[in-house]
Amino acid sequence: MKGLPLTVNKDPANPITMYYEIKPWITNQEDCLMLKKMYVSAIGVDRDSQQPVVVLKDEENRRILPIWIGNAEARAISQAMLKIKPPRPGTHDLMLSMVESLGFKVKEVIIEAIESQAFRATIKLEAADKPGQEVEIDARASDAIALALRAESTISVAAEVLQTASVAADPEQEEKESADFKDFLGNLKASDFAAVDNKHGEGEETEEDE
Repeated sequence: MKGLPLTVNKDPANPITMYYEIKPWITNQEDCLMLKKMYVSAIGVDRDSQQPVVVLKDEENRRILPIWIGNAEARAISQAMLKIKPPRPGTHDLMLSMVESLGFKVKEVIIEAIESQAFRATIKLEAADKPGQEVEIDARASDAIALALRAESTISVAAEVLQTASVAADPEQEEKESADFKDFLGNLKASDFAAVDNKHGEGEETEEDE
């Protein structure tokens, strides 16, 4: 079954429509606390709404996170991706200039929550001459991404956000791995665990035996 339609493109003249099905991948509470590094893969356009979408992808190329943004933010991100410098500083160029003028650097941006269908991010600044001294600034995800690209800093996403809004980069491969794992679980027998326990228990003494 087809899921979310995205028309993504690095070359505006050659858009490619792809479909992704949202699938859960967090299996326990500890995973929810994790941050996953991601990078900007492309700028896309939602085929239905014609709204710009920035597409993040993880380093293992397993998960994709589409974030719907405004036209101005899409232009700012595109300029940073293509390393285009406008004649006069844009909003995010000015932001970076102010941060650096005040003696800080952009250490990392974290997309950490979804509130009212909007992605919320935190920009982490670190004092250039005092490593470890940090300041956190609340921001929209689109502004944080545009700033991170200009500063060449890390973009991280909370696992809980990926659980809610990410899609599989390769749905067929993900489906196969899920099926293989289910087959593995289906073939397990209680005797398999007993055999392992007996093997590891041979020749070992417990405190009670002593």
